[in-house]
Amino acid sequence: MTGEAMICQENAIHYCSWGFVVSGLLYLLRQLTAHTPYGRYVDTKSPGVMVPARAGWFIQELPSFLVPVLLFLTTESLPGIGRHLLLWTFCLHYFQRTFVFSLLTKGRPSPLYIVLSAVIFCSVNGFLQGHYMLHCTQYHTEWHRDTRFITGVLMFFSGMAINIHSDYILRNLRKPGELSYKIPTGGMFELVSGANFFGEIIEWCGYAVASWSFPAFSFALFTICSIGPRAYHHHRCPPPPKLFQNIVIYDDDIYKLSAGSSKMSSNLELLIILLFINIIHSEPKKVLIKSLSIYTYWCT
Repeated sequence: MTGEAMICQENAIHYCSWGFVVSGLLYLLRQLTAHTPYGRYVDTKSPGVMVPARAGWFIQELPSFLVPVLLFLTTESLPGIGRHLLLWTFCLHYFQRTFVFSLLTKGRPSPLYIVLSAVIFCSVNGFLQGHYMLHCTQYHTEWHRDTRFITGVLMFFSGMAINIHSDYILRNLRKPGELSYKIPTGGMFELVSGANFFGEIIEWCGYAVASWSFPAFSFALFTICSIGPRAYHHHRCPPPPKLFQNIVIYDDDIYKLSAGSSKMSSNLELLIILLFINIIHSEPKKVLIKSLSIYTYWCT
């Protein structure tokens, strides 16, 4: 693509990449003690501006697609099939997230500050990956036939397939109007709790292998540190408020659990045992509150 020549900003690439490494590790430490307000952990009644899920996803993911495309269209890039294949591989992920996933998602609204933070991150990352790929890295002419490239691309598309299929399962987990908590099954959910997160981690690890560059590895590490703990929290503690919607009240004094999934975590099983032990009790509401408090303590 012809356009204005752009000099590789080596210092910016270096500092941004290290910034991703350090901030990713710090973010990991933070998530060990607190949930990021994402998905089920968003308190929609909290003060502050909330952004609808579809608008939020579109706005925050767009820079990761738009910035590399603009760099490609407006600047002169180094030659090589491998670098261009990698650039469009990166853009393909964010095209899907921006123009497909955002229109299909049924997620919860997000706080405005989360969306703005994501816009800043995606803008920086879009420039980092696009600029480095187009103007900095030096690949030999047969890089697209290199074992690292082929292995990484296979990992990327495998992860992308897992991610898209897992999102499909999650979107169709409940029927319209259904509110009860359900544990996803099928696909990679048979092997891991956060299959959608797992797929995205595989994607960016594959991209890092295929590009064999520090910026890509730093982004893969940041991805692991940011969404890895979300998968851990999802696996550790299914949300109790959704679970209690499966509890039927009879005559205001006896509680009964409806049939649940056989694929429950040990924490959920603990809560069920607590409820069954106290199924006949003179003050069942207090028992329910007590069981919930024990469950919350166990999961935090």
